[in-house]
Amino acid sequence: GVVNLWRVNLDALTPEPTKSKVERYSGLLDEGMAGQEFSDITNFFYYSQLRVQGEDTSEPRSITGKVPLSEVPQLMKALGYYLSEEDMRVMRSDVLFQQAARKAKHYAEAADDEDEGGSRDDQVYITFEDFFVLYVNYRPSQGLGDDDLSDAFSRLSEISSGGGGKDGRPLELDTEKLVGALCERGEKMTKEEIEKCLLALLGEDILEGEPPGTSVISLLPRVLNHKSFAEDILGFSEA
Repeated sequence: GVVNLWRVNLDALTPEPTKSKVERYSGLLDEGMAGQEFSDITNFFYYSQLRVQGEDTSEPRSITGKVPLSEVPQLMKALGYYLSEEDMRVMRSDVLFQQAARKAKHYAEAADDEDEGGSRDDQVYITFEDFFVLYVNYRPSQGLGDDDLSDAFSRLSEISSGGGGKDGRPLELDTEKLVGALCERGEKMTKEEIEKCLLALLGEDILEGEPPGTSVISLLPRVLNHKSFAEDILGFSEA
């Protein structure tokens, strides 16, 4: 005869403590919830709530734990990720899809309704948990580097028939053609938007002593290479 002996591991039947999404996804950050990145995400999210209510208001604050979807681009920028229009469209669809799924509503009507644009984004609110998951999923795996800028300048030079880049020298691009490319290609910018960006990057001191109505663009060097663009305009330090 055969005698079978069984022992049941009851510990295996004990459920593990349930972790929140933030706890689970924080493992994807370099230092988890104890690191500076998580601290920045938390602080910026709560500051965003104050910003929506008005930074200078004297009214009692109401911290709801939610921010409008329209705040996501500013939050991502504060954390070092600058969204393109396509990035924002994808993230917006993701948020609307998740919210529609929670409410068991048809997604297509909400996600494809582009006519309401910003007004809908102001009416859709996301929690810290929602934003944290969004950030972890959509942040770039690595930042832009010198090679990326050099490649971008090379492509723009080919498009605009510029020259340079010989004998090991950085490729140079005519500033006027660079501005033209920003206005006419890809996710187009207006000259007014470029002026505002340059003023924010270079500071209002650049216009000191200049006649009223002077364009910031007109004060840039006649030609730029990717290094001068990164260091002198974007303010990146040389690695």
